[in-house]
Amino acid sequence: MNLLGKAQGTLTVLRNVPGQRRATYLPREQLLAHRDERVRETVEYAAATVPYYRDVFRSQGIDPREIRTADDLERLPLLDKLELRADPLRLVSTSDRAGDAVVYRTVGTTGVPVEIRHDRTSLFEGVAHSERERAIECRFVGKRVRYTRMSISDTTGTGNQTRAFYRGGMLAPVRPKHSSLSVSAPLEETIAAVNSVQPDVIRSYGSYLELLYGTVVAKRLRLHRPKLIVYGGDRLTARGRALIESTVGVPVVSRYNCVESFKIGFFCEERRGFHLHEDLCHVRIVDPQGQTVPDGRHGEVVISNLVNRGTVLLNYRLGDLATIVTEPCACGRTTRILSELEGRVSEFILLEDGTMFTPTMLADLMEPHGDVIRYQLVQIEKDRFDLQLVTADEASFAQVAGPLAADVSRLLGGAPVEPTYHDSAGSPQVGKFMRITALPTDEPPA
Repeated sequence: MNLLGKAQGTLTVLRNVPGQRRATYLPREQLLAHRDERVRETVEYAAATVPYYRDVFRSQGIDPREIRTADDLERLPLLDKLELRADPLRLVSTSDRAGDAVVYRTVGTTGVPVEIRHDRTSLFEGVAHSERERAIECRFVGKRVRYTRMSISDTTGTGNQTRAFYRGGMLAPVRPKHSSLSVSAPLEETIAAVNSVQPDVIRSYGSYLELLYGTVVAKRLRLHRPKLIVYGGDRLTARGRALIESTVGVPVVSRYNCVESFKIGFFCEERRGFHLHEDLCHVRIVDPQGQTVPDGRHGEVVISNLVNRGTVLLNYRLGDLATIVTEPCACGRTTRILSELEGRVSEFILLEDGTMFTPTMLADLMEPHGDVIRYQLVQIEKDRFDLQLVTADEASFAQVAGPLAADVSRLLGGAPVEPTYHDSAGSPQVGKFMRITALPTDEPPA
C-alpha cells in the first residue's frame, strides 16, 4: 500500500478510537439508537448495491425504508452457510467501497469453505473497535502500552491475515508487541518459545489451550505463566478453564468472533459471558423453525453484521448454540450478554429415540477423569463411534478408556464405541476442532 493509503488507514483508526472504551457503558437508549442507525444504513446500502438483497426486497415486496430497527430485520429471510457458499458474490456489494475488499477464505470447524470480503474501511474501523476488548487485557496486565502478546494459531488463518493487512496499511500501528506461533508446531517447540518470549498475554483456540495446559500439568513441565489467557475460535470446556485458572493460576477470558463478523462479543472482568457489540453486530437467538426466542431461552445464533460493506450479511445463521442472559453484569456495561457457546448444530448427534447427544453431555462424562487431556468423539457410521483420547501415557489410557467408552455407549443407546489412544505430542487435528464430529443430518437440534 502506498504512503497516501497508509495515511488514510491510520486516520480512519484515529478518527474512530475516541469513545470506544465507553461505548459499552452508554445508557441503553443511546446504545440502541446507535445500533438502529447502523441498521438503517446497512439495509439501505444492501438494497441499493447487493444483488441478493435487491432480489429479496423486490420478490417479497418489502420496502427497505420500513426496516427502521433491529427488530425489523426479522422480516428478512434467514441466510445460511450453504446459500453463501453456493454463490458468495451475490452477497457482495457492487459499490466502489467494496471494490478493493480483502478476501477471506475459511473452512472453520465445519469443513465447509466460506468466502467473505471485508471492505478496507471497516477493517481499519475494527482496530478502533478493538479498544473495547483491549481494555480488558490492559486491566489484567496492569498497563495500557508496552505489554507483550503471543498468538498460537493457524498461520494462514484470519487473525494472521488481518494483522498482515494492518502492518501494511498503517503508518504507525498502535498495538502491543505481538508474536505468532503455529498450532501445528510440536508442543515442546511451543513451550520453549513461550518460555523464551515470556508474553503477558497468550491467545489461542480454546481446544488448543486445553491441550497445551493439560499436557503441561499432566507431565509437570515448566511453562512461563502469563498474566492473561484469551481464547476464541472454539470452546474451552469448564474443566479446561478450571485447570488453567485454578491449577495454573492464570485468569481466562474469551472473545466471540468469526470471519463473517470480526466483532460479536467479549468477556469482561467478571468472565460470565460475552458482552455483545450490539451497535456493530446484531445478535438474536432462534428456534429450529427460525423464530426468535425470548431472552433466557436456548437456540441458534443469528447475526447481522452492521459494519462490513464488502460481503453484507443480515439474518445469517452461524450454527452456534447459545442463550441471551437476562441478568445485568456487575461490571456496569449496559450491553446484553450471551452465554458461553454450547456447541454447534453440527456437533449434536440425533439418536434413534429422537433425543440428542450433546457436547455438554460428553464433557460431563469426562469431568471426573483428570488423566484425559483432550478428547473427541467421531461418528464413523450411524451406530458406530470412535472415542479419541489424549492422555499423558498409555498406562493412563488403559485405566480410563474402558469405563469412558462404556459410559458414552450407554448414553448413545448402546452403540459400539471404540476408544483409541493418542499421545499429546502427536495429537490429531491441532488447532480448533469439534469435540463431537457427527454425520450430516437434515434434522435440526431440538
